[in-house]
Amino acid sequence: MIRTLWIESFKAFLDDPGRTAPGIPLQPFTVLVGPNGSGKSTILQAIDTLGWLSAGTIKEMLDAHNWEYADLAHLRAARSHISMRAEIDLPNAARVQWHLTLGSRRAPGVAFEWIKRAEEDAWRSILLRSGRNVAQFPELADAGEEKTTLSLPSSWLSTIDLKADRARFPTLVALAQWARRIRAYYFLDPVALRASSRGKGEKFDELGLHGENFASFLGRIKARPKDFARLIERVRAHYPRLVDIHVRRKSYGWTHLEITEKWNGEQATFNARQVSDGLLRLIAVAAMHEMREPPSVLLLDEIENGLHPRLLGGLVAMLEELTRTGTTQVIVTTHSPITLNYVSSPESVLLVTRGKGGGVQVTPMNETKSFQELREHFELGELWYNAGEERLVPGKKGR
Repeated sequence: MIRTLWIESFKAFLDDPGRTAPGIPLQPFTVLVGPNGSGKSTILQAIDTLGWLSAGTIKEMLDAHNWEYADLAHLRAARSHISMRAEIDLPNAARVQWHLTLGSRRAPGVAFEWIKRAEEDAWRSILLRSGRNVAQFPELADAGEEKTTLSLPSSWLSTIDLKADRARFPTLVALAQWARRIRAYYFLDPVALRASSRGKGEKFDELGLHGENFASFLGRIKARPKDFARLIERVRAHYPRLVDIHVRRKSYGWTHLEITEKWNGEQATFNARQVSDGLLRLIAVAAMHEMREPPSVLLLDEIENGLHPRLLGGLVAMLEELTRTGTTQVIVTTHSPITLNYVSSPESVLLVTRGKGGGVQVTPMNETKSFQELREHFELGELWYNAGEERLVPGKKGR
């Protein structure tokens, strides 16, 4: 999981010339709350950028999100370079810091990158890259550094071969494997979730960026009856009206969904076009538990969209359950106080606001002003709604 994240000169985040920012502390399950435009989505996008550049190019990332490179840097930042740094606990028990700096608006590309591994009381460099010059430091005791000169519009991790490099660079391999499993679903589009899909193979072992291939994805899970039954029970625990999920094969390889529900004691089967947005999203999140390769980090924006308030607790429970597997970290945003009421730990909630000069200010909810006193009287969502950001955030004048 990502323990701490630093962001500079990227979208809503200003630069930090003195490198004094404490960083954003993240938990296995983290919920970002705050006003519109405060920088919540920017945090998700920064993590998503690390994931994209670990396997693909800057152009591929820009095309997938319909972004322009010139729009990535904060317009008022003194530095035109974008920097992201993450301290990460990897599955192989290594702790690393990964720093990535992108070039200015007129020089798109990776300008600087370093990766360090924690060893006792110090950090040991295992990758150092400046412009086209790259130095890798094998972790074998008798191996010397390897230097390369190469222009690459992505992280050096995109060159890592997960099999061939495992002996010489085990930490880089573990980091690359972790980063390539970051998955961001900013908007699970009901239109995409409803659409029929066609195709076979490992490509359909997960959802598309906006929920594409949903029918084929569920079809892959249905081929594993125990996993599919578990998926249905997971949804039914929070949506008791669900009877069954049908994955229908049509002509020419097309697959579509039908849902059977029980209303007033009677069963009815609906095609995907007739099913509610919220139920489709609930099924999609439930299905993520059954992916053959679960995400290392799952990013979801505005998780309350399309859901009845009574279903929000079920969604939060599913996401918290996903983190308990020990393989997936979940980071989400919400504008819903009701959603926040269902979050089990105050440490999981980060209040994102704008501080002096318009810079993003991130405050753990349990460190806000008068939190302990207010917590005795309010649930988390009620506390946020009734007190408001102006009263909660340290350094801001209260009402």
